[in-house]
Amino acid sequence: MNTEKYQTIEEKILSIYSGKAEKLAQRKSAVLKELITANNAKAIEELTRERMVIDKRLFVCKNILNSIRNASSRKNENFSNYVVVLSTEAARLNMLTPYTV
Repeated sequence: MNTEKYQTIEEKILSIYSGKAEKLAQRKSAVLKELITANNAKAIEELTRERMVIDKRLFVCKNILNSIRNASSRKNENFSNYVVVLSTEAARLNMLTPYTV
């Protein structure tokens, strides 16, 4: 099996989602600071809605990162699961077609 190929894909996916999670965390911090100084109901409502969207996206990023890390830690036991997890996430990022071995 071409484990180097999957290792490279894993590293790229982890890098992308780690970067996304970091940017989302930075934006969330900025939104929270804006919420503290917001002085009208409309601004507070919009910022709260934005924070909720960021929280959902951050949750998804963290779940994907955890899923990949868990599959990677068990790839010697269940390589096909590792390939499926990587292929699924890579397909979401348009890196390759799903379940390509």
